Amino acid sequence: MKIEKNSALLVIDIQQEDFVEMNEFNINNPEWTCIRNAKRVLDVFRSRKLPVIQIKEVHRPDMVDFGRELDGSEKIHCIENSPNTDYAKLTYPIEGEYLISKRRYSAFFGTDLEILLKGLNVDSLFNRRPYRRLHSLYGGRRTSK
Repeated sequence: MKIEKNSALLVIDIQQEDFVEMNEFNINNPEWTCIRNAKRVLDVFRSRKLPVIQIKEVHRPDMVDFGRELDGSEKIHCIENSPNTDYAKLTYPIEGEYLISKRRYSAFFGTDLEILLKGLNVDSLFNRRPYRRLHSLYGGRRTSK
């Protein structure tokens, strides 16, 4: 994998709620391929000491910030006081990685991601995102197992 020196990795929406049933006995099952691949890419960026930006979706317990997400087939998810809303255990952030919480599909809307990327002088982005709930209905992309 060719990675330029001004590159950063965005790890988007890899959260524990999608991997609750994953354990040491079934980690090699096909349904966990996405997170195993994400971990491989993450390990490359970590070993090269390149910026890693971990982004998670969170919503308030009273659900005032869901917007149109619940108009379709999506269920309530990523409530901020749920332990499963945290980053996935297998790809959990380490010291020195940048953490961003978002309340919309976009990691840019209402966050400081753009400021962070400019401050880090990033000109190439790599993206790891799991296949989770389908978000195409409202303009984002998020799919499910």
